[in-house]
Amino acid sequence: MPKIGSFLSSFFISIVFATLLCQPLAAMEAQAINISDGWDLSQWEAKEFSDLTQYSVVESGSTRILKASTDNSASILFKKIDIDLKKTPYLNWSWKVENIYPIADQQTKEGVDFPARIYVILQEGALPWQAFSLNYVWSNTAHEESSWPNPFTSNAVMIPVQSGEEGLGKWQHYKKNIREDFSSILKKDIYKIHGIAVMADSDNSMGKAISYFDNISFSSE
Repeated sequence: MPKIGSFLSSFFISIVFATLLCQPLAAMEAQAINISDGWDLSQWEAKEFSDLTQYSVVESGSTRILKASTDNSASILFKKIDIDLKKTPYLNWSWKVENIYPIADQQTKEGVDFPARIYVILQEGALPWQAFSLNYVWSNTAHEESSWPNPFTSNAVMIPVQSGEEGLGKWQHYKKNIREDFSSILKKDIYKIHGIAVMADSDNSMGKAISYFDNISFSSE
């Protein structure tokens, strides 16, 4: 049986997005927008759902990166920001994942745990069910599907960008055209998103994981 925290986390994530995103914020106009430069966590908001994932800024050489440590926990770091996808449709990021979980099927309610996720959030109204997110994840195993609905809510879609043990412990770098992904999944053109979040959770597997995030940006190409 999945922990009640898993259901609540999916439900309350939508509420958090709806509440935070309804606050006014000017759209960004630049052609390249750095989200994680220096990792000033005062610019991010944390929300706990099932115990607290520990997010901290650590030194890595001459740079500062975000470390996420999850131990039977589920919480997010969220940043409210308007991104014009006509100008900057590409999401770029880097992460390093130390381990994955012994979960057989992450498409079930019992298996919705990922050592690393990055969300982009669309808010089409003030109500919780009007928030929609694309969740780019590191999954345990390869899947035939390129994406699938979160088993707790159809308003979140999981998109695996890496799977299995290959690449663990090494920085991996990604570029995704999120305007195209929204178009493919929602079957309509999305011009703007309203927030971004990072997450590491392990409340279903009751496991532990450590991951690192950096170089999050939106770009025109």
